[in-house]
Formats: sequence, C-alpha cells, structure tokens
Amino acid sequence: MPIVPSKQVGSNTATEPLITNYSIASANTEYSHVLNDGVKQIIMRCRESARIQFCFNSGESNSNYMTIRKNCVVGIDKIKFTGKTIYFQSGSAPVTLEILELI
Repeated sequence: MPIVPSKQVGSNTATEPLITNYSIASANTEYSHVLNDGVKQIIMRCRESARIQFCFNSGESNSNYMTIRKNCVVGIDKIKFTGKTIYFQSGSAPVTLEILELI
C-alpha cells in the first residue's frame, strides 16, 4: 500500500540528506517507500519501541524480510540503488518509521 510521507526534510541533492518519516497507521499492513535513484546509504529506525519488518520485494514484508529490532537502527551502506522500493510493516500501530537516505 503506497503512502505519502508525513514529513520530509531536505532536498534530493548530492549535498543534502533526505529524511522521510512514515506513519504506519495499521498493524500487519505492507507500506512502501520508493528510494531516490543513486542512494548510497540508508539508515532506518522506528521512533517508538516497536519492531519493523522490511524487504525489497512487494508482498514479502511478512515472509522474507529483515527485522529492525525494538530500539535499534539499521544501516545499509556502499550501495547505489536505482529504481528500488523498500516495503515494510509492523505488528504494532500506530508507529513511525524514520528513513534517512544519503544521495
């Protein structure tokens, strides 16, 4: 289920990071975020004390996923994605997923 970010800070340039905060309103529902082309690093965390499941294939965020554990941060670096989407969900709601993209 594509959603609109609740807050976006910065611009999509090589000199500024892009922060996006997603409100996960419904538990166990897959949401998505289209990554900016050329992203080199992604950092994600849940603002609340909840677990987030994420993957890169639609429909797999409940079966074939990585987990952001409660009170933890996940970083993926040394990448150069083009045309990629992150799919995510949480067993808790409402929670906020924070995504930092470095272009």
